[in-house]
Amino acid sequence: MLVIATACSQLITWVPGDWQTGPGYAIKTGGGYAHDLHGRPVVLSRSAACSLARLMLASQGAVKGHHIHSSQRTKTWNDSVQGAYDSKHLTGDAIDIHHGSRRWMLSRAGDVAKLYGWRLITYGGHGGHFEFHPP
Repeated sequence: MLVIATACSQLITWVPGDWQTGPGYAIKTGGGYAHDLHGRPVVLSRSAACSLARLMLASQGAVKGHHIHSSQRTKTWNDSVQGAYDSKHLTGDAIDIHHGSRRWMLSRAGDVAKLYGWRLITYGGHGGHFEFHPP
């Protein structure tokens, strides 16, 4: 797997977010920044955003922002979707990702965790919940 060493400042940008995500860091794209399946900005903590941006580059297009169903959440939004009170989504250190992106990440789970810090957390839900733990 490729290891991307591009500086974070070239990959991510601070965004105000919205009432569901709150403010944080988004992954830069050619047309602004990455959006999730619902059209919201993909907002994460600084280190998680940088790592996910590098992972997306390393995947050579296989991991896509619009395959993310949920990234950072405000407490209000987390409560409304019945998220855990201590969810990593509240700190911008979790994503729920599906489709080809999920399959790609699962097929390389060891490297995704070791090199980029994204670990699959299985809890009887949808099987696409990844949490960021800095490598």
